[in-house]
Amino acid sequence: DVEIPYEPNVCGCRYCLKIFKDDTGIDLPPMSDQTFWGNLSNPDYIRWMQLRSRATGDCYAAVKKAGDSVRPDLPWMQYDAAPLGAVHAIKWARPMEDLKRGGNQFLGLEAMGKKDHRLGWRRKGAIMKYCESLTRPDGWPFWSMTYSHPDTTTLYEGWATTVAFGGREWTCMSASDPPNIEKGPLFEKKYQPLFFKPRCPARIAVLHSPRSLESLMGDDAAYLDEFRAWCAVLLENHFAFDVIQDHSLNLEALSKYSGVVLPRAASLTKSGAEAIRNYIKNGGAVAATSDLGDRDSLGRTLDKPLLPEITAQRKNSTNFLTGTIGKGRWLWWPDMITSSAAPDTRMLAQILSDNGFDPGPVRAIDIASSIIINPLVVDGGKLVIHVIDSTLPPEQKQDLTFEIDGLNVETVSVISPDWEGVRNVAVLNKNRIKIPREWLDVYLLIVVKSI
Repeated sequence: DVEIPYEPNVCGCRYCLKIFKDDTGIDLPPMSDQTFWGNLSNPDYIRWMQLRSRATGDCYAAVKKAGDSVRPDLPWMQYDAAPLGAVHAIKWARPMEDLKRGGNQFLGLEAMGKKDHRLGWRRKGAIMKYCESLTRPDGWPFWSMTYSHPDTTTLYEGWATTVAFGGREWTCMSASDPPNIEKGPLFEKKYQPLFFKPRCPARIAVLHSPRSLESLMGDDAAYLDEFRAWCAVLLENHFAFDVIQDHSLNLEALSKYSGVVLPRAASLTKSGAEAIRNYIKNGGAVAATSDLGDRDSLGRTLDKPLLPEITAQRKNSTNFLTGTIGKGRWLWWPDMITSSAAPDTRMLAQILSDNGFDPGPVRAIDIASSIIINPLVVDGGKLVIHVIDSTLPPEQKQDLTFEIDGLNVETVSVISPDWEGVRNVAVLNKNRIKIPREWLDVYLLIVVKSI
């Protein structure tokens, strides 16, 4: 009905024009008006992009409602090709949050097998944690779809990284695949209870804030890069963590964690900022970077930041700062922590550890950052530890040593698709266990039985 610049998920039909007019009182200007179209400093254009995000979710929800009227028992799987990818960034708004509004049982992502599209484990780990944050409140499973290509390695590693982060793998095979690609799914089927209803026993949370993402239009790809970078810091240093959303910025939800990471949380609600303040007062630890509660939802700078106790300090220094509020502590970096800046992840992890961030119930002792370690508690309360080594040549030379915190460990057994049977290991003093290095080829699962 009206000609507008091409943007993903944008249309100019009379319905969309009307809902924008009804919502804001604004008529969309002609396409020639460059003060509006593409102008990220124009709050009305930001409102348009935000409405498009909501309208996309409304469409998904309407389709599901229509389907439910015919088949209320029909499961709906919502699927996205690149959650958290810079290609989506803000023009595709926040696809997974909107996609979820049209689902009822499943949430899926694509992790292609082709080498030039294949996700590194750090990025995939961040994505899996993000997807889990969306499905956790409803108890949905989330899926990773991997399909192969003649120039790929086996899909075994893809399966392993998916289940290690609590997901389910949907493998699309081809005739050219090696014969052993099914050993992961067959292993999962054999030991199904050890993969059922997993949850991470995290004592750290990382905020993914769609509100802040929207407020940073034009710099949204950098926001996503920083979020992934903080996830990499924790993954490489074997800290168990949850990803949380804006709605979890309340004192009850935050109090479950020893520390909370706020990657460029530029736009906070007043209640969210107050919850962060009270969380610190009560003894919590917060790590924040760059912008922190200094923008509104349209990206405009606030006259007074919502957390001046922290952000006011930037006037005095350009270096890493720390301070206290009540019983707790805050940490603030003036610059973003991004993957492109290649941060010293070990140094950052040590700063977090020194300031009250608890790595979780499984402590890795001198284990290389390239080894993926993710503890999960499965249905029935049993602790399992997923361990993956996907590096060639292997960086880890010595045996794998862990300490189990907070449990009275009775027995520890180890299983893997790479060999037959169950292998038992002795529990040493202080709940320390040692896994022979030669047991780890690509993937193994440690099963901890406590008294």
